[in-house]
Amino acid sequence: MKKFNDTLSIFAFEPIPDTYKILNLNIENLHSNNIKSFQLGLSDSNKIVEFGYSPNSSMISSAYPFDTEEEQNMIKSAYINTLKNLPPDAPLFLRLLKEYARFIN
Repeated sequence: MKKFNDTLSIFAFEPIPDTYKILNLNIENLHSNNIKSFQLGLSDSNKIVEFGYSPNSSMISSAYPFDTEEEQNMIKSAYINTLKNLPPDAPLFLRLLKEYARFIN
């Protein structure tokens, strides 16, 4: 594993509880005391926001969820097309995601 600068401090913010748990597991795997996580989001104002959470695809979870079926299908289509057209040198996690995504034919 590549080591990073020991004087570097990293602050990670994740408001969604399930995703926050995964963030902390990833941080533990790095064996670093320089990364601090916070279960909250950042904003330009002090407010409470409800997030739309998609457990099977957390990368589309958002404080501004796509509510209509048309919006959801548009995002799903873009996601599928991106994965289907990955270049051979795409990062490993994307190639694995393509292999294991449930809705890819």
